[in-house]
Amino acid sequence: MRFGQLFAASAVLLLGGTNAHGQNAIQRQDVEFSNDTLRLAGTLYLPQRAANLPAVVLIHGSGETDRTSLRYYAEMFAQNGVVALVYDKRGVGKSQGAKLAWRNFSLTDLADDAAAGARFLRTRPEVDSTRIGLFGASQGGWVAPLAAQLLGNARFVITVSASLTTIAEDNVFERAARLRREGFAPAGVAAARAMHEQDIALSRTGAGFTEFERAWEANKGAPWFRRVYLDSAPVPADHRYRLWYRTVMDIDPMPVWRAIAAPALLIFGDAALDDSSPVERSLALAGALKAGGRDIEVM
Repeated sequence: MRFGQLFAASAVLLLGGTNAHGQNAIQRQDVEFSNDTLRLAGTLYLPQRAANLPAVVLIHGSGETDRTSLRYYAEMFAQNGVVALVYDKRGVGKSQGAKLAWRNFSLTDLADDAAAGARFLRTRPEVDSTRIGLFGASQGGWVAPLAAQLLGNARFVITVSASLTTIAEDNVFERAARLRREGFAPAGVAAARAMHEQDIALSRTGAGFTEFERAWEANKGAPWFRRVYLDSAPVPADHRYRLWYRTVMDIDPMPVWRAIAAPALLIFGDAALDDSSPVERSLALAGALKAGGRDIEVM
């Protein structure tokens, strides 16, 4: 069975028996909705027979992403009888917001936007207001459970290639995995990881800059160094990037996952092939959630 078919079938089961409509024609409608005073622009993907249907808000991955980044999933949902809302991330496309909000992001702000999208769906005549869920890809996997917590009554949460670890843990994993993929020797990967963890500790506490400078001087001639650091000198402890990163790096999604009641479908790629997130660690954490009584299906 192809991934799309498998995904659609699992989503249908999670929605509680929605009838799949196969490859029926879908309608698209550009819409706007508000998060307080912020106007967000998006598109609704509507099944051909749109009445009393479940619905889903699709939440972006990282980067300067607009509604088109999730078109594939929106079409898949709509073809299987689920109204799908995709939107431009705040500050991107036709959505209002600070120009660099996508870079210096706040998970809380992004969750507020997604929750606003769900509240907008409740007003739509095509939608069954008791069957609205959230879908998050990559970074959206941190946002979706936060939005579900804000809503209090999300019907379901689906994540794809999304970590149950912190952003800092993800970054350490991604850097080491990328260097291994590029063929660097284990000793070089280990040295890069040790320096990265020192770098992260500096951002976390604001302390240890002198020690980080020494590590920079000691390692700047290593073959791996310019695959990791592009600056000409180490970033100071009080740099605006470090001050922002401190606000998001250690946000732990696990307490939120434990707190929300919505059933969840967590979809991962092959751990041996995913260089972006620590799949094996996330699978272990998902198992702990299931053992604790959370209604979670892992694919």
